[in-house]
Amino acid sequence: MVTNTRGTYMFPIENRDKYKAYIKFTPIIKNGPTYQNRVNIAQTEAQSSSDNNSNSPSIAREGFIERAAKSVLENALTQFGNSAISASTERRGDKSVALYMPTPVTIQDGVSIEAASLGILGEGASRSMDAGSGIGAAVGAALQDGMGSLIETLKGNVSGDAASLGASRLAAGLPGPGTDAVRGSLRVTPNPNTRMMFRSVNIREFSFDFKMVPTSKREQHEIKNIVTFFRSNLYPEVIKLEGTGGNSIDAGYKFPNLFEIKLMYDGKDLSKDNPNLSFKHMYLKAFTASYNSTGGFYKDGEFNEVSIQVSFAEEFTLNKSDALVGNSHKTSKSANEAIDQHYMKNDFIARANDGVT
Repeated sequence: MVTNTRGTYMFPIENRDKYKAYIKFTPIIKNGPTYQNRVNIAQTEAQSSSDNNSNSPSIAREGFIERAAKSVLENALTQFGNSAISASTERRGDKSVALYMPTPVTIQDGVSIEAASLGILGEGASRSMDAGSGIGAAVGAALQDGMGSLIETLKGNVSGDAASLGASRLAAGLPGPGTDAVRGSLRVTPNPNTRMMFRSVNIREFSFDFKMVPTSKREQHEIKNIVTFFRSNLYPEVIKLEGTGGNSIDAGYKFPNLFEIKLMYDGKDLSKDNPNLSFKHMYLKAFTASYNSTGGFYKDGEFNEVSIQVSFAEEFTLNKSDALVGNSHKTSKSANEAIDQHYMKNDFIARANDGVT
């Protein structure tokens, strides 16, 4: 069971011992590499200005904007290049949130599998490589077979369905609806040789819903802190640049904080024994707070109910090593070795509990 220590906001607080399962959210403050030395942009601009004051006819023929941009870029690159860079840093935030575990907790893994049309040439090359041919030989054989049939069609050396198919393939070069007209008349069409192809791994996304009905003044204030915690970690910090007249400009953003999310039971991290419940660090994508969905207030004007929804996306995609080893479980074993070890461990525990050793 989590205890309400300073810096950990939680709900519920009252009757906490009845809610042993909870989710813990901890911000991960990650700072990228930074330049050690101050880069003197003013010096860069002054240098570019002096360079642009030349009366040389050849320089004058160059555009002023082109000369200025080139000079600023060259001087800036020189100064940045001579500046030392400090390494990136990462640490856990001082505050965290622990909320009762809602039902259900859904974890969806997925990859991108898309249809690809190989065509006659691609299919021929694929079969040749499956048979052991090198890439060059396979492509050459596919081109010879595919182009050969077209050439024979043009020569009039094929007949029947083969001739119709050759004409249908040649019709692909006709403008407008000509291709469909020819194929519709011949009633044949080339086989696209469609195959399903693996493309990439999907980023995993998660959404959690919590309904909080305070039963004490303490819980009312804790809910406010929880809402502030998520909203403040959702948004990025602004990077300001000094402008003219002492005014500053919002020129950019620092990346917002990541989150470490753990499924807990009575103070135990569930991913320690079950890496299927392990997550990579995540960005908070969206936060929604709904006040008084059922209506009503307390006498002091506080809402009698606050529901929140938090949506996250993992920073990186997973691979096979992550599938059952988990994000926080480091191992020198290969992915298959680690997964086999996971199966063996679970099978042994299951047999032991059944009285079979």
